[in-house]
Amino acid sequence: MDDLIIETVNNSPLKTIEKQKSKSRFVLKDLTSVLPLNSDQIFKMMNNNNREIIENILFRFEIPEDKNCGYFSMKKKTKYCYSNKCKGCQIISRLIKTVLLDVDNIEIYYGKKKGKIINIERYRYFKNIYKKNEISQELNRYISKELKSLKCNKYLDENIDIYSTENKHYNYIVNSILVNKILTDKKIYLYNNYLWSFICRNSINILSLEKEYKSLEELVRNPYFSDYSSPMVKNIENKKLSTSCTKGILKQLTIILYELVNNFFIHSEPCIDYINYNAETVNIPFKKENITFQFKISINLNHYSSVNYNKNRFFCNFHTNIKNYGIPIEKLDIYFNKTKNYLEKNTKLKFEKEYEESRIFGYKIGNRSEIFLRTIKTHGVPLFNQSFEFVCFLVSFMGNKCFYKTFIECEHEYGIWKGLWRLEEYDYLMKDIEKIRNDGNNNFKNILSIIKKYYIRFDALTYFYDKL
Repeated sequence: MDDLIIETVNNSPLKTIEKQKSKSRFVLKDLTSVLPLNSDQIFKMMNNNNREIIENILFRFEIPEDKNCGYFSMKKKTKYCYSNKCKGCQIISRLIKTVLLDVDNIEIYYGKKKGKIINIERYRYFKNIYKKNEISQELNRYISKELKSLKCNKYLDENIDIYSTENKHYNYIVNSILVNKILTDKKIYLYNNYLWSFICRNSINILSLEKEYKSLEELVRNPYFSDYSSPMVKNIENKKLSTSCTKGILKQLTIILYELVNNFFIHSEPCIDYINYNAETVNIPFKKENITFQFKISINLNHYSSVNYNKNRFFCNFHTNIKNYGIPIEKLDIYFNKTKNYLEKNTKLKFEKEYEESRIFGYKIGNRSEIFLRTIKTHGVPLFNQSFEFVCFLVSFMGNKCFYKTFIECEHEYGIWKGLWRLEEYDYLMKDIEKIRNDGNNNFKNILSIIKKYYIRFDALTYFYDKL
């Protein structure tokens, strides 16, 4: 019996229908009430709108705006609105399961962000775009010129154009998007929690992801991140972070701020309150290798945060007269840990090389802290951006019991921390930090009241990064 041969028939009238990839870019201008979108496509549309904001920041206002929406940010509707929803309300209505938004948070049930909570904050809005600030520009040039002579600090390029707005909410939005874009370009996937914004009638609605863990005290209750894995240990006093978690927090914080140095990032209120903790695995570059972390942190921004992008600087100048206070610090000094101040008459160094390698440039803010803060916060000057804010974040972590208990057991990292400070001041500093750790007053105001009394290395961030 001949073998049965089955041949392919090429002229069959039945043809496989090939799936066509959607060519839609998911942009807001294409959004209609009948356009089918899943949650991932909605977030894609938000990201595309954020991109439009930074691409056109100096030319036109790209935050979606509708002064005649009939749904009042999805909180209520007019009697004869006939489904007259603005772009923002259309987006919100697709994310909620109710007719109107009853609460100011939304749980995502599908897609890549399944289980996440979106918080919505509303503020009265007035339109105020960025305008060139010549006074701030002159102040930056003056301070840059003064710092050049010290040869110990990064300073702004004189070709940078500086722009300010009086609208602190708009400034928060723009800088949050810019920082995430800068980190994305450097493959540092540690984004702040900002998502998107829209203007409905006279309110600006700011959408952000809720913190998965609102504090280290919450994080330490997860056995995966704690040295005490038993769920029976309820007293937080008896718990501390695991060693790997502590080192991971420290390394990610350092990476984020180190990568933002060249963009002269200023947070303006650097403390532990602005840190996000997320139980997601992340792989990010560190020096010449990629490191995988089993969780990730990020830094949420403040209304007065500022950053450089494409040779422009953006900050908020909220009803503040910009004045030139010079360099607002009390003292500058060069010192040597484990040796006396080289300026003293009896101190001599035998070799110039030893001098170059050992000397530390430091500054003390002292009684000029109020002017110092005003200069970086509302004057648009990134003063000592590679030291001051990094040190503030570190001190804030040291003021937390869960973190500190484990950190002092990390011999290598603890040694680097100690090298940040002038040796003869170190014990006094640690006593001051112990007070906020015991009192629980670990906020930026108290942190500043501590570090203003002590010398800070100009190169604190670079020193810490290189030693890690």
